[in-house]
Amino acid sequence: MDGLASQERVGAEREAGAAEATVAAPTPAIVPALFLSDIHLGSPHCQAASLTRFLDLFQPRRLYLVGDFIDVWRLQRLWYWNPDYQVLLDKLGEYANWGTQFYYTPGNHDECLRPHEFDLGGMQIADEFVHETQDGRRLLIIHGDRFDVVEQYAWWISFISCRVHDKIHGVAKATEDQQQSLPSTRGPFDRTSKWLVRVISRYERRSARYAAKKNCMGVVCGHVHRPKLRALGDVLYANAGDWVESMSALVEQPSGELQLIRVPGVAAWQDHGEPFELSLVDKS
Repeated sequence: MDGLASQERVGAEREAGAAEATVAAPTPAIVPALFLSDIHLGSPHCQAASLTRFLDLFQPRRLYLVGDFIDVWRLQRLWYWNPDYQVLLDKLGEYANWGTQFYYTPGNHDECLRPHEFDLGGMQIADEFVHETQDGRRLLIIHGDRFDVVEQYAWWISFISCRVHDKIHGVAKATEDQQQSLPSTRGPFDRTSKWLVRVISRYERRSARYAAKKNCMGVVCGHVHRPKLRALGDVLYANAGDWVESMSALVEQPSGELQLIRVPGVAAWQDHGEPFELSLVDKS
């Protein structure tokens, strides 16, 4: 009987150990660089909790914030700051303590930082950077609003579209089932303005041509909230997406390969008890 009880005890301990192993936090992957764009802290639609959980999976040597990290437009209109934002900032503080180097290129929503280029050792702010991958490719890092003719010559259209987006997203969150009531968190007016940016303004090709002029083999940008990784002639176009609806990022692997990774669906971050699975969208 004692032997049987001992076996049952060992079996129970093994099951408990297996259960602990399943819920244990994964060891962060050390990667050369991580690229995030359009986080929009200050907007109620910013998915800060999802982003924090995503960052738990990586330990980047370099972190590029590719514009619109802070939504100054929104904060000037109506102050909004929730506890998830502080948790995210604390996570970035952990990165800094570990030794991650930060590179911040402001966008149109936080353009007030553009006149203040500086280097604080662990944090650099500049309008653009050049990043060299592990396999020797030079990538231009820039937010990209300068390639948006709507933003450059009719900024008020972009401003109004953001207001419309806020209203429609608010209606979506008030419904019982956001995904069924509104398939996208962006309104039709905003979708049209972004389509104009991408297609009519030839946003992607403009940014790729600019990178080529800078003797770079690729461009990493954001702004249009449309994650994408593809070749445009001899230039790699890499859009990191956003953390409002796309929930995507670009990750450089130790080999130098660039990967576009996306968090699949709202449910993945709403339920903190479920495994946090990522979706590899594309790679270079």
